[in-house]
Amino acid sequence: MEARRLRFVLFGDSLTQKSFDECGWGAALQSTYQRKADVCLRGYSGYNTRWALQLLAHTFPEEVVPADLTTVFFGANDANIPGLAGDHSRQHVPLGEYKDNLRVILKRVKQNEASDLPAGANNLKAVLLITPPPVDVDAWQKHCASFKDGSPDNPPNRTFEYTKQYADAAIEVGKETGTPVLDLYAHFTKLPEWKTLLCDGLHFTPEGQKEVFKAVIRAMNSEFPHLQQERVDMDFPDHKAIDEKDPASSFLPPSP
Repeated sequence: MEARRLRFVLFGDSLTQKSFDECGWGAALQSTYQRKADVCLRGYSGYNTRWALQLLAHTFPEEVVPADLTTVFFGANDANIPGLAGDHSRQHVPLGEYKDNLRVILKRVKQNEASDLPAGANNLKAVLLITPPPVDVDAWQKHCASFKDGSPDNPPNRTFEYTKQYADAAIEVGKETGTPVLDLYAHFTKLPEWKTLLCDGLHFTPEGQKEVFKAVIRAMNSEFPHLQQERVDMDFPDHKAIDEKDPASSFLPPSP
């Protein structure tokens, strides 16, 4: 009797933290894998990869077997434009450092990869690197201007083109480390209506969340076939399979 439920960890910034909002891609993932996997949300709004490094020992302790799937989704804050007045550039991480930080994160996430365990679906650990999505600068600028110290005359602290550099950098790190990458930047920009999928130019609307979920599932099915929902067993027997006269017999481990 397979009693072990899979564990998925979603590690990222606000685009991950908010993945359990209405129609959120993380919540949809949990619904899809109900009774098959526990989805652990480790999203930290406002964080860049530099700050995320401080979370690694807590989020991925060495003594814990790694998750069956980990998503690493940073870059939207690292791509904060540098050199702006006040604290408007405080989240910025230079491109080279961003790549270095991703390497460290991926190494830690993969630290206990179960290569020495017996072959089997539950021993194949999967890591999916997700690029930052594009930014709708006009909408984001309007959103930022609504804050107390905001002004429509302030230079933008995010741009479409600058974020593209970070998306490309994530793809490079993925290739270098052998980590599958979901290029969410390219995925969104191929959609004519992509700007309508962002509620403030940066974060996802409910429809945007649905689009991310579809892209994540597609990437999972392609890159990690052993994690396809229909191939993952539920933990413990279906209630219809339980012997009502001898319930314990239905929970015995399988014969060798």
